[in-house]
Amino acid sequence: MRRAGLWCALVLCILPALSSGCAKSGCANPGCAKPGCAKPGCANPGSAVSAASDCPAWAERLGPASQGLASWSDLTPALDASLAYLRARPEQAPFRLRPGSVRTRADLIETLETLRALLPELERDPGLLRERFDFVPVGEETLLTGYYEPEIRVSPTRTGRFVYPVYAPPQGDDRRLARERIDFEGALEGKGLELAWAEDIVDVFFMQVQGSGVLAFPDGSKKRALYAGGNGRDYVGVGNLLVRMGAFPESEKSMQRIRRHFRERPQDIRPVLSQNPSYVFFELSDGGPRGAMGERLTPRVSLAVDRAFLPFGAVIALDANIPSPDGAPERFTGLTLAQDTGAMRGDHVDLYLGPGALAAYQAGHMKSGAETFLLTVRKTEGDGAGGQ
Repeated sequence: MRRAGLWCALVLCILPALSSGCAKSGCANPGCAKPGCAKPGCANPGSAVSAASDCPAWAERLGPASQGLASWSDLTPALDASLAYLRARPEQAPFRLRPGSVRTRADLIETLETLRALLPELERDPGLLRERFDFVPVGEETLLTGYYEPEIRVSPTRTGRFVYPVYAPPQGDDRRLARERIDFEGALEGKGLELAWAEDIVDVFFMQVQGSGVLAFPDGSKKRALYAGGNGRDYVGVGNLLVRMGAFPESEKSMQRIRRHFRERPQDIRPVLSQNPSYVFFELSDGGPRGAMGERLTPRVSLAVDRAFLPFGAVIALDANIPSPDGAPERFTGLTLAQDTGAMRGDHVDLYLGPGALAAYQAGHMKSGAETFLLTVRKTEGDGAGGQ
């Protein structure tokens, strides 16, 4: 479900729990030599910690309820998906998260296998997470955004108000056509590529941004439209364009605000959308959605990441405030998995939120700071912990 990037924002908050001089430089890293830093597994009650602020206090809150899951076992499908992907891949080059922290494919597999085996015991004793794993800081400040699975009304044929096509991938030179040529000049018409016809071109656009969606047909049937490729053109953020045009201030930028602008000024749809030449094509499916690694995504667990910064299969402990329709932020503290990718770059993760109105609201408004830590199985001195 390769994600088109919609939101570009400055990080809004940095949790005060990591404000000490050594917290951001790797207090959870066994290689940390700064005075007062925690020993391996900084959230481990057995570590020699000089003060509570030396470690992320939120690690003690990690649990299924704190990320909207019913139980620890809800992580099983996502863990299995990551294991299936990594086991099928050839040995990959080591990756370096930060100086002194080198990881391999074998490390990722061992961490995933250990966590999966530990799930039943975590119901009884969640503190085992802090005993069995090290928490390695991912970056100085992580940008957190979200994406979801939209549902749009469509017709199997062009009729009445259903006039905007959802396209399958074209062949040859047509694959590189820009949005202006496809959506507003009809360059792909008559080539048999229409999977369905939507009543709102903005719905189709946002389904492309999310990377997949559910097509709801008049007879009550539904099909999933899954990512089947793009035109290779650079993505240009429509929200940023509208802010520069003076349509609304940066503080109001959200998917919902963009939709409202296009409802109020439909004459802006073509000139604005055409400035984003990137285009996504789809295929129909009864299952899914699937991430870029080819496995099914799990709501509130799967992350889209920059693969040059984090590898598929990485287990990321994440803590952040995320938006809620009632105005009071929801505190999200959970274990997530790198399983998808898109236009994010560097220390930026995109949380998959699933379908539904709440997911749509949160994805549309989520752009904030987060604390993120890579989980790795703790190595004893006899284990040959050469990864550090």
